[in-house]
Amino acid sequence: MRRAGAALALLAAAAVTLALQPTDEQPLAPAVDEEVRSMLEEWRSAFERRDPTAIRAILSERSDFVWLEDGEVRYPTRESVLSALGAFPDDLQFRYHLHDVEVLTLRSDAAWVRLSTRTEIVRDSETVSTFEGVVSMLTEKREGRWQIVAAHTSNRTRR
Repeated sequence: MRRAGAALALLAAAAVTLALQPTDEQPLAPAVDEEVRSMLEEWRSAFERRDPTAIRAILSERSDFVWLEDGEVRYPTRESVLSALGAFPDDLQFRYHLHDVEVLTLRSDAAWVRLSTRTEIVRDSETVSTFEGVVSMLTEKREGRWQIVAAHTSNRTRR
């Protein structure tokens, strides 16, 4: 629990720090938006294919990577994301739908992303599970390539 709180504080501090830095690069916002949306499409495709090479290229390899889910650190490294995907039987397929995507440019090399998701797990052409949620991501352009540095997923459940 302590690590989850620390990760949330770190994620919030990073976002605020990036957002508060002065920038005169607002004309770059459309280019950042397009590039980040392209990276998200690569992520969606890599996730559906469970392609470890493509997933490794999109998720940050640095120690600052973290993916939070429903109030806890679910994936502290990109390898833990791959391990979780690998735990599903090979005969299951994923259909990962991203919608209501908003890209908020922080700098020419950083953006905050908010989106909604719908994930279907399919076996033999039959949907066996469906869940929806919202995701926020901190993305950064490193060495010419956009990567997910941190993310938080909240699954939609009825209360």
